[in-house]
Amino acid sequence: MSEPNDNAEEILMDTVITKLKRQDEQSGVHEKRITAIEGKLVDPQAKFPEEKVQELNKRLDSAFSILQHPPKSEVRHIHHFPSILWVAAGLFLSLCMVSSGWFMTGQTLERFKAGDYKYRYLKVFMDSAATEYLFKLDSVYRSNPDSFKTVVVNRERLREQRLELLDQFHSVDSQYKAGQDRAGERKKVSR
Repeated sequence: MSEPNDNAEEILMDTVITKLKRQDEQSGVHEKRITAIEGKLVDPQAKFPEEKVQELNKRLDSAFSILQHPPKSEVRHIHHFPSILWVAAGLFLSLCMVSSGWFMTGQTLERFKAGDYKYRYLKVFMDSAATEYLFKLDSVYRSNPDSFKTVVVNRERLREQRLELLDQFHSVDSQYKAGQDRAGERKKVSR
């Protein structure tokens, strides 16, 4: 029975030896790589760039100071009104202006027509003296319209002033009569 045990021990030993050899080979490869890397680090051309590190450090300091004091942001609301709406509003306003102009022109035309009919009525239904007076009035107006207008405006102003004076006279007269009535009452009370 010692033979199968010997056989198993040999197989186990062979396996352990092959594994150790492989392990040695791998560690040899790793050592070669480590020595190559160490060689590169010791190489004078592969120095650590201190200047670049200092420049990076300065930039980081300035960025840090900027981040500590952020700029104040101002929120501005800008409302955009499309130009097509401006055009539509302008067209609407112009349409309103034209419509109101037409309406006002129609009213003026109606007043002119009414004045024409009134004048024609006066010419037809008045007696001959009044018709002659209208013709003279027309000729005076046609000869000098500006002075005719001034005369009419002055007459209207004089008429208004006369009406105002009459109103003042009536108010003073009513105050005077009220004062006389009270004076009569005083005489009766004192008797």
